Amino acid sequence: SKGVRFVFLSCRRWVDASSWPRFTLIGQSLGSLVLGWDALCQFRPEIFVDSMGYAFTLPLFSLLGGCRIGCYVHYPTISTDMLEQ
Repeated sequence: SKGVRFVFLSCRRWVDASSWPRFTLIGQSLGSLVLGWDALCQFRPEIFVDSMGYAFTLPLFSLLGGCRIGCYVHYPTISTDMLEQ
């Protein structure tokens, strides 16, 4: 059917910062793959739009899902100020 479809993602905890007390950025990035796989297994969209900045999900949906990709990244996954901490 045409239109927007939303799916419930049960693996949200994998991208929560509290799940990764150490190596938070890499943990969240890898966790986004788990979350993306959860979404892809439930529904393969024609177009995948990422507005959360989960850059690791883009090749997942493009290469494995065969989806066209659209994204709005409002901040980098890793910025220089994060590296200084």
